[in-house]
Amino acid sequence: MKLDWVLKKGIYACHGVVSEPSTDLFLHRNLITEKDFVNHLDSLEYPYVDINDALLGRGSALTLDDATAASFKAALIARSFGHEVTLFVNPYNIEFRRPYFFHQLNFFLSHTRLDVITFMDRTFKLNTNKEKQRFRRFVKEILRRSPDESEKAEILNVLGESLGVEKNKVADEGNTITKNDVSELLGKGVRIENHGWSHACPNSMTVDRLREEILKSKRWLEREFGIKSNMYAAPFGDTVPKFFERDHLFRFWFTSMDYLNQGFIGKQVYNRWNLEV
Repeated sequence: MKLDWVLKKGIYACHGVVSEPSTDLFLHRNLITEKDFVNHLDSLEYPYVDINDALLGRGSALTLDDATAASFKAALIARSFGHEVTLFVNPYNIEFRRPYFFHQLNFFLSHTRLDVITFMDRTFKLNTNKEKQRFRRFVKEILRRSPDESEKAEILNVLGESLGVEKNKVADEGNTITKNDVSELLGKGVRIENHGWSHACPNSMTVDRLREEILKSKRWLEREFGIKSNMYAAPFGDTVPKFFERDHLFRFWFTSMDYLNQGFIGKQVYNRWNLEV
């Protein structure tokens, strides 16, 4: 949501930038144009502060979700303008060079030439953006319900073949960054935090499985980069903890739901608003 940046303090989330946005509705979904992002950063009266300072009400903070080229670029741009920025990453995607499933789904819908598809025993028309949106919601919900990355990959492979689109392909901005990229960001002063081992929805997992997702990512960040992460941004941004923290897996849990107030919405739970410029 668009806000008065001089008056409104809080923590904001986005998924990165794109230099040359496509006119297609799906290909660069949820990305901000680089030009608009730069204009926004340059126009702020006060720079974005470290996320810990924002939690104390000492300014606004900028966060980025997902280990993608779009977030990588946005983080570097923010630092070049003197802003603090935090990037929440999923080590699974980095380690195994796997694209995020929603970027694959967006690429499929952008490039398919089919007018209709039957998938999971249901038939969908694909002639208009509205019809594609309906199909996208159906597929996304199926993928959200599975915490198993291999199962998601299998579903996407079948879907890609059915749509006649190249598998494991995404827009350049959706490409997953490398460990070298993470090192570069750290060298530029970007804070790296925990988005879960994979981008599995917390509601798709048992409490024990969720704890393991958070802990596995936390251990990877410390082993690979010496990061002692104490923050967790829930994938999809619309779930709150199933447990009160007692194992020191995180100090703060972040959501991103625009229909709730910005700020603390529970013990250790902070709701970000999505950045629109």
